[in-house]
Amino acid sequence: MKHHRLIGWPAFLLLLLIGSCSRSTVPPSASDGLYGLVNSRFRMSQGGDSLGFSAISILSTPDHIYLHEESVVPGFSEEMHVYADRDMVLDSVRITGSVQGQTIDCFTHHNSNRLQGHSTFPFMLEEDRRLIDTLAEQPFYERALSLFLLPMNLDYSQATQTYVQFNSVDGGLRKIQASFQPDSTVTVPAGTFDCFHLQLSGGVATQNLFIAKSERRIVKITFEETPWQYELLK
Repeated sequence: MKHHRLIGWPAFLLLLLIGSCSRSTVPPSASDGLYGLVNSRFRMSQGGDSLGFSAISILSTPDHIYLHEESVVPGFSEEMHVYADRDMVLDSVRITGSVQGQTIDCFTHHNSNRLQGHSTFPFMLEEDRRLIDTLAEQPFYERALSLFLLPMNLDYSQATQTYVQFNSVDGGLRKIQASFQPDSTVTVPAGTFDCFHLQLSGGVATQNLFIAKSERRIVKITFEETPWQYELLK
């Protein structure tokens, strides 16, 4: 047993984001416009104070999707690599980095209906190293892909939708409810956008995603319980 205390708020809230995302059960198709390379860079702040950044790159080909994420705030650095097929069926996910000088090392491979691997994530897990062996009997989607490709796949005619996401940190499968809130206009460093407002609940924290109508791209993320937020820089 180890590490029952919380790490500093900035890094802890980033971990809340890491553990609470979902995507639609409707797979994308060639007509969805996902081909090519998408880059987004977010400013991460708490109570108005800029604390770090998160850079997201998604490369999509006719057969595969690859996501790379790098996030840095004081006391926390994380790099994620996610590989999936065109329908977002997970092949593998790896997370490396450090929390307050301690090593993060997570890897999961999806084979048939099993998710197998290991996870070392200080302050998030009680054990030093957790073996992952999760039976997936229903469709699921990896959390980072679900967050950053969710706007491309949701049915905007349905006010509330429920999805299943896989968290490679603890090996768990969770149901997330996505519900549309009233539209809003949002100003971030990248500009001012007319946005859909999507709320995700059922995970570690309730999140509000503001999605630009013109691009179906996330421009801002906030949390119900804290003043932590992501804002699109470019």
